[in-house]
Amino acid sequence: MGTVADTLVDIRIKNNDVYVQLKHILKLYDFSRSTLWRLVNEMRLIPKYQKAFRDVSPQKKLVHLASFEEFIKYKHQKYMKM
Repeated sequence: MGTVADTLVDIRIKNNDVYVQLKHILKLYDFSRSTLWRLVNEMRLIPKYQKAFRDVSPQKKLVHLASFEEFIKYKHQKYMKM
């Protein structure tokens, strides 16, 4: 059985429209929970990414994986311009 990251990569290859739980992003990117929440909250404030979230229940939040990766690249480019 592969890791969660391997599974996500397999799913991603087949379908670019994948929504994942935050816990899977933690494993995929090896972020701390506080860092992930800070990034997600910042991402929610940007109008471009408003449709990247699915709140299934008060505890279960889903994030569009491709949009999250795009946001990470945006943050990196913004950092490099400083």
